[in-house]
Amino acid sequence: MYRHKCYNICLTDIDNYYTCNLNVYDQEIICNNVPSIRHGPWINELKNRKVNLSDSGHKLGGKIEILLGADVAGKLLTGTMFYLKSGPVAIKTKLGWTLMGKTYRNETKFDKNHFMNVTSMFVNDMCISDLWKLDSLGITDPVETKTKLEIQKEILNHFQKTISVDISGRYEVALPWVMDNKLLSSNRKLAENRLESTKRKLIATGKFEEYQDVLDLWLSGKIIEEVNDDKENFVHYLPHRPVIKENSTSKIRPVFDASARTKGSPSLNDCLEKGPNFIEVIPTILNRVES
Repeated sequence: MYRHKCYNICLTDIDNYYTCNLNVYDQEIICNNVPSIRHGPWINELKNRKVNLSDSGHKLGGKIEILLGADVAGKLLTGTMFYLKSGPVAIKTKLGWTLMGKTYRNETKFDKNHFMNVTSMFVNDMCISDLWKLDSLGITDPVETKTKLEIQKEILNHFQKTISVDISGRYEVALPWVMDNKLLSSNRKLAENRLESTKRKLIATGKFEEYQDVLDLWLSGKIIEEVNDDKENFVHYLPHRPVIKENSTSKIRPVFDASARTKGSPSLNDCLEKGPNFIEVIPTILNRVES
């Protein structure tokens, strides 16, 4: 399983007017070569407005060196934008101008080229399940480049090598890490803040004792266990919250948040193998039901 290393980098615009620091994960190949914005009437429109695009690469495209997620990209938007008569929209970011939207081949037909962020992408007809998979853009995780059989085999081997039975007869198995668990923060402060907030809400609704009873039951049944402060091994704290269902036999139960993270650190979910993506088979199932 591939382990991603985390780095803190300083990102600067071409003119060195703006800089920002952010945490990134290493990846040998982010995506396939993406062509730069091709020549068209939008180029003249931009020149007339004295706008220079930050995409300074070769027209045939080149290697993508940094991929920014929505959590970072949203902070780079300045709010300045204008529509071009030729179709796309020019959007100013703190790292320079970008183009987004469709372009026109002539007055009646849309071109198949779409501008997204700085670069242009050729959009082909794609399967419905491709809409939520980044490999449709040439962006793949090292795990995803392997066949499903290879992934399943690795997970099964990991399971067989790490499974054991404790003195009470319960099975234990090591977590299937896909990146270095040392990247995880302890999350203790975050968990404590969530706990105080949850406690206040439970007291206000009269559910505190009932919630505590469930935790005590889980503790006695060894579903959860207490962690000592002097424990030598690394500890990652998971916040929890109550789920209340009055019509259920278990009216209240704790749910642990494995997606919780501190700034600059991944969550537990980010670090674990997620298994097969069952969402992508939903369209096939629905089509089979309809037919």
